[in-house]
Amino acid sequence: MIKRNVRLCQLDSRAKLFQMKFDPKTYLQFRPRYPIALTELWRNWLRLSAGVVPVFRAADIGAGTGFSTQAIASLARQITVVEPDREMLDQARLVLEPAEVRFDFVRAPGGRAGLEAGAFDFVQLASSFHWMDQAQVVSEVVRALRRPGLVGLCEYSFPQSSEFPELQEWITEKFLGEWQTAELKNRLPFAELADAFGERGRAAGWHSAHPERFGPIQVPMLHELGWSEMVGLVFSQSRFLRRLDAMTLTEGDRFRDEVRTRIFSLMGERRASFDFHLQAIGYWYR
Repeated sequence: MIKRNVRLCQLDSRAKLFQMKFDPKTYLQFRPRYPIALTELWRNWLRLSAGVVPVFRAADIGAGTGFSTQAIASLARQITVVEPDREMLDQARLVLEPAEVRFDFVRAPGGRAGLEAGAFDFVQLASSFHWMDQAQVVSEVVRALRRPGLVGLCEYSFPQSSEFPELQEWITEKFLGEWQTAELKNRLPFAELADAFGERGRAAGWHSAHPERFGPIQVPMLHELGWSEMVGLVFSQSRFLRRLDAMTLTEGDRFRDEVRTRIFSLMGERRASFDFHLQAIGYWYR
C-alpha cells in the first residue's frame, strides 16, 4: 500500500506562471506515457552508480500528472514527487496507483522543494527542467544527492511522422510563428540544457563537483496517433493554451474548431507511428 505524505511549500511567481501554461485534465488525457526503455536505461545507470536497484530514495522534480514518476516507480523504495501546480499534483496522486513504494507529495517549485541534504540516490527531471530556475534547481539537487548519486534528465519533443510532412510544416509554422509568445522562449538544445548539472553549472558556480556524464542517449518513444490524438496533443501545448487564454469564450470555441478542422484535413482517418524523439542524459556524482 502507498503511504502518502503531502507537504505544501510557498510558491513563487514562476509557479503562478506554471499554472497558466497547463491544463491538467487535457495533459492527463493526451500526453504520452514514458516508455519502458527509459526505465531500463535509468536502471542500468543506477546499477553503475549505486550498485543495487531499487535504491532507497528518489525524487521526481516537475512530475506533472505523475507519468514521469510511473517510469521510476520500480527503481526506488521511496519517491518524493515534486510539482508546483496544485491540480497537476492532484492528478499525480490519482495516476500513482497502489504499489510497494512510498510516495511523498511536495507542492513546490523545483528549486524550493526543501529536499533533505544527502538523502537521495536518484533525482529525475523529465521534460521539466527547461521550465525551471536552473541555478536554484541544480544547487538543490546536487545538495540533496547522496554520494554516489545519479541525476537523470530527459526531454521529448512534439512528435513527428514521415507520413504527414504537411502536418509537420503546419505545426512548426504555428509553434514557432503565429502562436509564439515572448514569455515562452524556445528551449536550449537538450545536451546544453542538461549540462547545467555538468561543467556549465560548475562554471556558473551552481556546484563544485565533477560528475561523470552518461549519454546523451536517444530512447525509443513511438506512439501510433490519429487525428483526434493529435488534436489533444496540440490542445495540451503551452503555446496553444496561452493563445487561448487571451480569447473570449466564443473566440476560443472558434479557435479550437479551426485547429480540429485543419488537423483533420491534413490527416483524415489515417493513423501512423509518431516519434517523440526522447533524449536522456545522466550525471553521476561520486
